Amino acid sequence: HQCRVILHQGLKYCNFAEQLLTKAIKHEERMGNLQGARALLARLRNQSVDKTWRTVLEGALLEARAGNIVVARKVFKYLMRHVQWFGPIYYEATKFEEKNEEFDRAIAIVERGLKEISRYGPLWFNAFRLYEKTELEAAVREAERIGADKSRKVTLLREDVDSKVDLEAMFGVRGDEFQIPPLFCELLRTRGALQRAMNCISKELVWKVHFEAAQVAERGGGPGALDRARHAYVQSILRCPVNLRWKIWLAGARAELAHNHIEKARQLLDRALVDVPVKSRAQVLLECSRLEEYTGDIDAARSTLAQARRDTRSEWKVFLESVMLEVRNGRAEDAIRAAEDALAIHSGTGRLWAVLVQLKHLHGPDAQRLVFREALKQVPKSGEVWCEGSRIHMHPLSPHMDLGTAQRYLQFAIQFTPQFGDSFIELLRLQLLFANFSTNQFLASQEAEIDEAAFRENMLAYDTSELELKCVNADPNYGALWFHCKRGPFDTARQVLRTAKNLLVTELTKFRYVYRDGILDSLHRKHDCRGTASRQRTKARTTPALASGENSWLTERLRHNPRAKQYANFSTGLLSVNWLGSNVNLLADSERRKFLFGSDQIVP
Repeated sequence: HQCRVILHQGLKYCNFAEQLLTKAIKHEERMGNLQGARALLARLRNQSVDKTWRTVLEGALLEARAGNIVVARKVFKYLMRHVQWFGPIYYEATKFEEKNEEFDRAIAIVERGLKEISRYGPLWFNAFRLYEKTELEAAVREAERIGADKSRKVTLLREDVDSKVDLEAMFGVRGDEFQIPPLFCELLRTRGALQRAMNCISKELVWKVHFEAAQVAERGGGPGALDRARHAYVQSILRCPVNLRWKIWLAGARAELAHNHIEKARQLLDRALVDVPVKSRAQVLLECSRLEEYTGDIDAARSTLAQARRDTRSEWKVFLESVMLEVRNGRAEDAIRAAEDALAIHSGTGRLWAVLVQLKHLHGPDAQRLVFREALKQVPKSGEVWCEGSRIHMHPLSPHMDLGTAQRYLQFAIQFTPQFGDSFIELLRLQLLFANFSTNQFLASQEAEIDEAAFRENMLAYDTSELELKCVNADPNYGALWFHCKRGPFDTARQVLRTAKNLLVTELTKFRYVYRDGILDSLHRKHDCRGTASRQRTKARTTPALASGENSWLTERLRHNPRAKQYANFSTGLLSVNWLGSNVNLLADSERRKFLFGSDQIVP
């Protein structure tokens, strides 16, 4: 309130001060007062656009974040007509259309902007992404039109494992759930845009265009794709600043690794270690460790990470990678010890606390809650930690299950760390549970049958548009579940949420009885918490044995699917991802690379 008073007092003396107006508009939006923000914008009605366009641009972004697509589009058109010389207007308009999956409109705006400002780099890189995305999607649609035998699906597991492990029987998820583009896409429009950019963009950015050309060649595939990518990387190396060459060596190593040229990848990483500045050395050592893990030499990977912890002690990411290495190789207790050692050095890092909370599910829900409470003392504004807290209260086998508390924690998670995508996927899981269990339709008793088709249909029909808008505005960029659901490098937030929804609907339907029993037990505890017998029962169910699969109560909960005791891990919203993440050695090569390298994109 005091902030609002100061801003409005300043605007009394400086009615059209750009910085004050922008701050006041953002403050009103943050307080949920959109009418107040629009009233501030209205005072610009009679002012020249040459003096107020920056504030008007903020108004367009305000309407976009509020979901008023038509109004935002009109404001962007107005600005592009009157302020043709300012590149960021075209850039923001393009991002707005892209987020709303209006890719043809976005391309039209990009081309319009490039006609006016042909040297503006961000528009060119937006153009590359948009052209490639639309061409890859067109290739997938064409493959589907020709016939299923011409389209390609991701194979999650190795061929020798696929016949032994039935993911559909375990989680309801098929081993070829996701569709990918054909092996060869010409990407003619994308290559045309790259060629045009070489002649127009400022000289300092030409090396980045070559870098993008290399990655386009890799993703396009086809005969000679690797040779084209190598040639483009060489051109990029020749033109880029010396202190950034290490990034190109890393990208080249990944390209060689994708074609199983292990020794060439090692040589490129060795060259990166020579060229990398000291402050970025940790990133190259992480890449070296992942390469060794990919080849199956886990001891060499551990040795590389040990060196990284010595050489770059101040970089928390190498400690997190040490934890995840043990997780991926099924050594959860070693991972817990590694996380505790890491927190002794980096006690203020939310990611490390969050992974420790999640790993503690092995020791039972009480152990998780203890670590969660300690984490909140150290990092009270970590969205990752609040997300883990919500997972504790959405765990259907936990005596602490409470969807109301989970919802409150997820609101904190999104407020504090909106770029963490897993919070939105967990909130989506919560809403899908509300779709079926907010009424008494499926809560009559623990013995009642649940109609599978009706259960699934309720979730598919549930309106998640408000969640989608929040997610689009936040534009998340990391999280284990988020990366799994982001199947392509250019997937929008809406596409990721659609993929997550399909997976969640499948898994929640598969384990609908487990969730029903957990919610019923939660409701009984709330209404019968005064009885001594109830308190004793709750205490008995919070023992570490709960997570071991030996507790009789756990067996009762999984009575509809008794084999699930061997593989069901409810520590996050997607059981299949939990299982895949701890059995990385069983994955197909492309999926293993995604698990190991997909979380760190090389940005030139």
